[in-house]
Amino acid sequence: MKLFRLYLLALLLAPFAINAQDYVAQNISFNPHSYIQIGTALNIDDRFSEVIPLGFDFDFYGNTYNSVVIGTNGVLTFDLSQADEFCPWNFDTDIPDQNFEILNAIFGVYHDMDVSASFEAEVNYGQYGTAPSRRFVVNFFKNPHFSESCNSQESTISNSII
Repeated sequence: MKLFRLYLLALLLAPFAINAQDYVAQNISFNPHSYIQIGTALNIDDRFSEVIPLGFDFDFYGNTYNSVVIGTNGVLTFDLSQADEFCPWNFDTDIPDQNFEILNAIFGVYHDMDVSASFEAEVNYGQYGTAPSRRFVVNFFKNPHFSESCNSQESTISNSII
């Protein structure tokens, strides 16, 4: 009888569960951003930025956020306690994992980059659009991979998280 009650409760609550399968991918027209508006002071290897306002509310897996922290290794997190802290670069676990150091995050091309190794490297961001179609764009531009042999223009990465 107890098992039946648990099963019935699970059936009643199932429609309210939020998970990754609830998100729907839709095609959008290609319209790249011609200029990223705001640079960051992220010129130190393996760091998170200060808290940055998104400019709008963002629903991410059932939680609503209005600020973000950018990590120099290609990650955004909504965990504001990470601001101005060390941004880990090495991991040996599958993501998502509740024991991983960075939670509530969007992982772009997450790996060990060294923004401090190049005068051309930048991490910048901008807010675009009007409600309800606003976007927050983070751009990692010409960031070298970390290592003595890779800290050169021949081994850089540029990517954006929208």
